[in-house]
Amino acid sequence: MYAAPALASQLLAAHERTLFYEDPETQKAALNAIPVQRLREEAGMSGGRSEAPTGAIEKRPAPADRLLYALLCWFKDEFFSWFDAPTCARCSAQMALVGRRQVSPVQPLELAQHAERFSCPRCGTAEEFPRYNHPRKLLETRRGRCGEWANCFALCCRALGFETRFVEDQQDHVWTEVYSDAERRWLHCDPCERALDQPHIYEAGWGKKHQYVLAAACDEVADVTFRYSVDFAATAARRRSYSEAAVAETLGAVNRRLQRGLAERRRQQLAERRVRELVLLLRPPPTVCEAPGRQSGSLVWRLARGETRPISRGFVFRPTEEERAQRRLQWSYSAVEDRYRRGAQWAAGWASCVYSAEAVQRKVERDWHQAYLCRTEGAAAGSVSWRVDLNGTGLTTEKVRVRHPAAEFGSGRARWSLNGDGLTVPLTGDGSVEGSSVTDTVTLEAETVTVTAWLDGGDGANAFQQSQLCRAPLDGPDSPLEVTVWLKEEV
Repeated sequence: MYAAPALASQLLAAHERTLFYEDPETQKAALNAIPVQRLREEAGMSGGRSEAPTGAIEKRPAPADRLLYALLCWFKDEFFSWFDAPTCARCSAQMALVGRRQVSPVQPLELAQHAERFSCPRCGTAEEFPRYNHPRKLLETRRGRCGEWANCFALCCRALGFETRFVEDQQDHVWTEVYSDAERRWLHCDPCERALDQPHIYEAGWGKKHQYVLAAACDEVADVTFRYSVDFAATAARRRSYSEAAVAETLGAVNRRLQRGLAERRRQQLAERRVRELVLLLRPPPTVCEAPGRQSGSLVWRLARGETRPISRGFVFRPTEEERAQRRLQWSYSAVEDRYRRGAQWAAGWASCVYSAEAVQRKVERDWHQAYLCRTEGAAAGSVSWRVDLNGTGLTTEKVRVRHPAAEFGSGRARWSLNGDGLTVPLTGDGSVEGSSVTDTVTLEAETVTVTAWLDGGDGANAFQQSQLCRAPLDGPDSPLEVTVWLKEEV
């Protein structure tokens, strides 16, 4: 008998799901779908998008963690796709959800508990979308919402040998955690958002109010709620379904049941990990890369769930000791690599080093072999800015050079500006042009410098793509944003 029977049932059901990931034939099917050799090569390269676990400019991660990030990028950019509603095959209209029906699967592999029923409002054509539970089936369908994404991605992780947890938030979202031997801790990993080690993204970025966040693997379950919480007191106050003693007793009882047949060495390993995990659950406040609203799903769908918001109070570049000595600070961002470079340092993800942004996303067109930043689908306008802050350093800017690549199609518009201590200068080019990039050099004395890009205009359903930043071919010459600031002693 469990202290909290309902909680025990939920934990055991989550554990049952993870047993799919341990099946050798299912893992073999995943390995056949994953470009393993290519991902390993990317993880071993000195450059490239697969090197970045978090948004802070920091040390190079271990090879296994780089492989995990390469897998995450491939899964998000190339393999799986988001599904909101189908498009009518007869008249191309957006179909509407009209109901659900229970499904009696023909064979166990299907395991679709229900199917969503859609109807075309224009011609009446009907279509169903089965919500498959078996990850092997999802390797075939390759589309869905967060449940399908996390389920299939967890299988891919296990197939590559990563210890993996399936994580479920009672506030209607699921994702994964992967154990890093190098970090000696579990890493948050959300394939829908291509987010690695950003546990506060849901509360700080989406506005989620966590109560119980539960993780399950083949040989353990855990309450990981406070890894994903910023406001511990508020989270604790919402946890009213069970007493904390009942939660602890139930977790202990379920784990004893799951680990009954394990070797003593493995049980000891899990116990030691859990002790470290309990200490690490108290995390610092969210960094800028954890602030964005949700990226997956249509804008309308995300707004309806209250899971999108502007990025604000973000990252600022401040000169290092080396940059102060050289009297120059320089950084660049590549949409192809989706990372920033600053000397020998780097940071992953376009949002990791922005000061503020609204309705902006990175888009990869595999058919056209292009990558760029653009507006989110359905947004009339978008903006993104980067800031250099010299306050308190005894320095000021002498001049600023901005290489600002942009591409416009149809009536789409991409505009750039430079603001120094309140003085705004439009960036339109000073005659230096490199491909799609224009360079401006501005003589300016300021302690705070902000580079901003605005995106708007365009026509039709693809208007959001008709103004782009940093557009470049995936296998050709890059076209990064580059900002160089020359420094001098403040007078």
